[in-house]
Amino acid sequence: METIDATEGTTVTLRTDLTTKTTGDVIVWTFGPADTLIAQLVNRNTVTLSSERFRDRLQLDTQTGSLTICNVGISDSGVYKVLIISVEISNKQFTVTVYAPVSIPAIKNISDISEYLCTVLCSLTNGPHVNLSWTKGKRTLKQTNNLDVSVLLCLHLEIHIQDNHIYSCVAANPISSHSTQLNITQFCLSRVHCCGAVERLVRLVLSAVVGLAVVAILIHHFRSRTVLNRRVEHKF
Repeated sequence: METIDATEGTTVTLRTDLTTKTTGDVIVWTFGPADTLIAQLVNRNTVTLSSERFRDRLQLDTQTGSLTICNVGISDSGVYKVLIISVEISNKQFTVTVYAPVSIPAIKNISDISEYLCTVLCSLTNGPHVNLSWTKGKRTLKQTNNLDVSVLLCLHLEIHIQDNHIYSCVAANPISSHSTQLNITQFCLSRVHCCGAVERLVRLVLSAVVGLAVVAILIHHFRSRTVLNRRVEHKF
């Protein structure tokens, strides 16, 4: 059995391996578990394309009997069989799997920023045989997948904000891949700088409040001592 992976919207050719067809040969193509007839070639020039499912998308080579499927879709995935009746009888099977191009992964910050660490989340729309991973340079750090294609595929990563390595989130299936590089300045350092400025402002305000409180206490203490001294002097 021959296995073929294809991208949605492309053209797939299933080859019989015949170099030429002789008069009297019969070639029959079927699809799916019910072996539904989709095309047949009788003698050299008699071509019958009988499938409504593949209407206007099938091309049959009258010399070799090879079958071409145009503009393939996800629903065209399955088992194709060809029966060749000539001097001898032979057959061949093809397992075709059609994939949609994988989505571009998106990165966002998901945690409060500490002084040293930043946690980011990579996500994308799931699909058949989609794998999501974080890489550091050329090394894979962690990866995930989910057979339930209805759920969002997500993978988090915790990094040091001063790390200068190249991190990327990579999404891939058997026929395509996309990666998004992590911009630490955008997702981590900018917020650290912002939060650092706010923290400095808060500290400054608190220092001012404490300073004013100390001054108020000293003034109150000084006034109290002055009043007490005057009372003592007046008494004597």
